[in-house]
Amino acid sequence: MSPLSTISWRRDLTFKWADSLNISSLINLSRPIKRRVFFVTDLCLVVLSLGCAFLLRYGGLGFDLTQSNALLLFPALFCASMVLFPFHGLPQIKLHTMESTAILRIAAVAAILAVLAIIFSYLLRLPTPRSVPLIFGALFFLSAVTYRVLGLRILTAFSGQAVDRMPVAIYGAGDAGVQLVTVLHRSPVMKPVALIDDNPVLQNMIVAGLHVRPPSILAGLVRRKEIKRVLLCMPSAPRDRINALSQEMVDLVIEVKVLPSFVELLSGASIEDSLWPVTPDALLGGNKVDLNIPEMIEAYADRVVMVTGAGGSIGSELCRQLIACAPARIILFDHSEKALQDVRDVLSPLAAQAGVVLVARLGSLVVPAQVAGVMTQEGVDVVLHAAAHIDARLVEDNPLEALHNNVLGTQVVADAAVAAGVGCFILLSANKTLRPVTVLDAAQRFAEWVVQDRQMRSDVTRFAIVRFGSVQAEAGSLIALFCKQIAAGGPVTVPHLEMSRRMMTVSHAARMILRSSTYAQGGEVFTLDPGSPQKIAEIARRTIEMSGRRVAEDAAHPNDIVLKVSGLRPGEALSEPPLAEHAAICGTPCAGILQITEVPRGEIEVASLLREINICIAKADADRLRALVQEQAAHFHIPAAAIGQPAHAIGG
Repeated sequence: MSPLSTISWRRDLTFKWADSLNISSLINLSRPIKRRVFFVTDLCLVVLSLGCAFLLRYGGLGFDLTQSNALLLFPALFCASMVLFPFHGLPQIKLHTMESTAILRIAAVAAILAVLAIIFSYLLRLPTPRSVPLIFGALFFLSAVTYRVLGLRILTAFSGQAVDRMPVAIYGAGDAGVQLVTVLHRSPVMKPVALIDDNPVLQNMIVAGLHVRPPSILAGLVRRKEIKRVLLCMPSAPRDRINALSQEMVDLVIEVKVLPSFVELLSGASIEDSLWPVTPDALLGGNKVDLNIPEMIEAYADRVVMVTGAGGSIGSELCRQLIACAPARIILFDHSEKALQDVRDVLSPLAAQAGVVLVARLGSLVVPAQVAGVMTQEGVDVVLHAAAHIDARLVEDNPLEALHNNVLGTQVVADAAVAAGVGCFILLSANKTLRPVTVLDAAQRFAEWVVQDRQMRSDVTRFAIVRFGSVQAEAGSLIALFCKQIAAGGPVTVPHLEMSRRMMTVSHAARMILRSSTYAQGGEVFTLDPGSPQKIAEIARRTIEMSGRRVAEDAAHPNDIVLKVSGLRPGEALSEPPLAEHAAICGTPCAGILQITEVPRGEIEVASLLREINICIAKADADRLRALVQEQAAHFHIPAAAIGQPAHAIGG
C-alpha cells in the first residue's frame, strides 16, 4: 500500500471513529458543563489516588482501613477538595491551555492536598504512615495532568477539525516560530507538522512538540506529510534572506507565506487572514519617517485630533500613528458602523498603553449638525479629513453620491471647523487632481477649491492640502489584487508590460501626511513624492517570486504563475505626468514632501460651483452633473471627452 493511500485510509478510519464516539458533541459542550465534568473527575481522582497510596504503601490489600480509622481520611480530603479546587481554578483549566502555568497550578493543589492529609491524620489521630500523604500527592498530580493531556490528544485526534486542517511547515525555530507553532496547535485552519531551521544548534531538538529538522529534508517532509504551505517565521531576517528562501522552495510545489509583524497579529485578524505572501513594504520599500521630532510632538501632543473616515485604510493608519504622537484624544469619525467598530477594537489596546483616549463617533459628512456637534462637544484642535469615496469605477457610475460626499461633505466639515475654532484642518487629496481624468479626480479637485476658499475667509483655522499618489496595502490595491490572483492559481494580469506608476505604502503615506501638517501655516498645498515610477509588470513579477512561485509563459509546472497582458483601457496612460507639469513646486525641510504654489479660485466661482452641484443633487440629475464636470475640465487644459471614461484599478 502506498504512503498516500495509507494516509487516506487512516483519515477515513478517523472519521468513522469520530462519528461513532460522537466527539463533536463533547467538544461543543457548554463551558459550565465542562467545568462540572473536570470538577467531578478531579474529586474522583482524590479518592482513587488516596486508595492507591495505601495500596502502594502496604503492598496490596492486606490491611484494614476500618480498624485503623484511616477511612476517615477519605471524606475529610474529599470535602477539602470541594473547596480547594474551585478556589485554585482547577475546573477552569482549558485543555487547549495545558502549558507550564496550568501544570504548576495542579502541582500546587497536589502539594496542598498532601499537607492536608498529614494535618488530618494528626488531628484525627489516625495511624497513617508518613509516606501515604506524599504518595497520595504525587499520584493525584500525575493523574490530574495525565488525563488532561490525554483528553486533549484524544479530542484533537478524533475531531473532524483535526482531520480537515491544512498541514503546514514552519521555517524558523526561534521565539517567533515557537509562538506560531503554539498558536497553530489550536488553529481550526492550519496544523503544524514540521519545524525547519538552518541553525545546527537547534536541529534535532524538540521545540513545541515538533522535532527541528534541517532544510535539506524539507522536500521529503513535504511529500511524506502532505505539507501544503510553508510559513517563513523569521521576523529579524533581512528581506534578501526571505526572498532567497522563497526562491529555494519554488520546486516544492507548495505555497510560501511570510509571518506578518506582531502589530498586524494583534489587529484581531486570524492567523489565516494575517499571513500574506508578500508585503507592500517589501515590494515598494516603505521608508521610515521619524515621528518623534519636536515639530511632530508640538503639533499633536495633548491635542484633540479628529480623523474623518477613520475606518478607511488611510484613516485607520493615521490614527495608529497618531497614538505615537501622544495626543489627548483621537476622535474616530466614520459613517460605517462596522469600520468604526473594527478600527476602535484594533487601536484600543495600543491607545490604552500610550494613555491616549479614543472616542468613536458615528456620523455622516453631509449632516452639518452631526459634524458640528462632534467638533464642539469634543473641543477638536486638529482635523485630518480623510473621508471620501475613492473607488474610481464606482464614482463614475454614481457621480451624484460621489460629489455629494466628497465635495459637499468637505464643505460641511470645513465650515464646522471654522465655526468650532479648530486650529488646523488638513484635507487629504490626490496627485491626480493636477490633471484629472475621471469624475473622482474632478471631485477631489473641487474639494480642494472649497478648502482654499475657506482659507481665504478664515482668521482662526489654518487650512492645508496634502496630495499623494497610489497607496498600496489597502483593500482593492494593486498588490492585494496580485496576491488574490496568485492564490487562485493565476494568471496575474497587467494592462501593459511598459506601464509604470509611482506608488507608496499606506504606512509611509500616513507618516508623510502627519509630517506635512507640521508645515501648515494656512493655504499650502503639499504633495508627497513617492519616488521614481515602477513598472507594474516588474511589481507583479516580484510579487509572484516572493510568494514562492515562478513566472512562466504557460502553467506547465504546477507552481508556475502566468503573467498576462490585459491591454490598456480607455483614458489609461502608460505613465503618470511629472508632478511639476502644471504647478510650481519647491522643497520643504523634509525630503519627499514638496510644496505646490497655486492660485486659488475666486469666492464667487466656488460658490457658483457648489450651488450648481446642490441643484444637480436635489434634482437627481446625473447628466447635468456630468456636464458640469466636463465644463470645468477647461480649467485643467484636457479634452472634456476624457472626463467620464472608465477608470482602471491600477494607479487608482
